[in-house]
Amino acid sequence: MGNFNIFLPERENKFVTLKSPTPLQYTILEGKHVVGTICEGSIVKLSETGAELSSKTLVPPLSNIKIVLLSGKDQDESLGDLYAKVMGKPEDSDTNFYIRFTAIPPDVAALISELVAQNTD
Repeated sequence: MGNFNIFLPERENKFVTLKSPTPLQYTILEGKHVVGTICEGSIVKLSETGAELSSKTLVPPLSNIKIVLLSGKDQDESLGDLYAKVMGKPEDSDTNFYIRFTAIPPDVAALISELVAQNTD
């Protein structure tokens, strides 16, 4: 809390489980540069501010990643890029991790809003 009893409120992430996971590719960033290889995964839960990803390659918490959302029959069409920070992983999973979006272009933000709306019960 600090000396002045001032704090930022916690953001509540209300994830919706996607009926059909959204495929993606991601790379780890070091500063503003891509390092490492391209990893594959999918978004299994989504909110306006973050997501839960499933991937065989886990990323250390607080890592910055660049994500390319994919579509198409062969998952070879890009729906857009976005950036996120890895926030940790669920206790009950060795293949999933949480992210918080840090930079989202307007067209990708609209797509995320649409996906959240489509999967809200």
